[in-house]
Amino acid sequence: MDFLERVRLEKEQLYVRASPGRFYKSFSQRGTCGVIAEFKRRSPSEGPLLQEVTCGAKGTPDDVRQVLADYERAGASAVSILTDTPRFDGSLEDLKMARTATSLPILRKDFIVSSRQLCESILYGADCVLLIAEMLEKEQLQKLAYFAYELGLDLLIELHELESYEKLKDLSVPYVLGVNSRNLRTLQVSHTHTLEVVKKLPSDIPLVVESGVKRLEDLEPYLPYKPSGFLIGTYLLKSSDRVKTLRELVAFLARARK
Repeated sequence: MDFLERVRLEKEQLYVRASPGRFYKSFSQRGTCGVIAEFKRRSPSEGPLLQEVTCGAKGTPDDVRQVLADYERAGASAVSILTDTPRFDGSLEDLKMARTATSLPILRKDFIVSSRQLCESILYGADCVLLIAEMLEKEQLQKLAYFAYELGLDLLIELHELESYEKLKDLSVPYVLGVNSRNLRTLQVSHTHTLEVVKKLPSDIPLVVESGVKRLEDLEPYLPYKPSGFLIGTYLLKSSDRVKTLRELVAFLARARK
């Protein structure tokens, strides 16, 4: 083996990704039913969400620390950070602060359309990024997915319509599939629609149900299909006691696993 060959092998061991990261591993098994607890300052459908801890129009870094400490204490499996500014008052600074505030895996949730955003995600501390199938053409979606994986990011790829799954069928990097109960074109929520989509998807794909949870009973119809997890934000952020509310969710899902 010559000098260049030895160097190549050494660098491949350091930089060529051999396996998914901890976000994927937390949700890789169907039936895990973990909670991805979301931090966002506002939403297009609900308006401001952090009145009780926010100082100023876009809040303070302490918002992130306080909310994520509550989530970790209450048993979340991962956290999601909204970084979109125009619609959610989020920022990359929220993501950066989250990295120092929690040891949990962090999902960066944004409208990602470029490789630059993926590089930002790594630099600011994300473990995983969201890609929205309905927003991206198949070629663009797959290009971003492969680049994200190469960078060391895990993938949560979201869809609302079953037809969008066609874009993913020949994707060869591991990912968690998210089914969003909210139609992002209209902002309407339909658990009936989501349940029909979940029923028709392959049962061996890691699957997270996203959005629209307003009470424990909203989770029940999905449990026979053994989801890997649920992404829940507004329900927690609007709660008068988010620690208690999240603990109740986690306990309910733990009982469902048995």
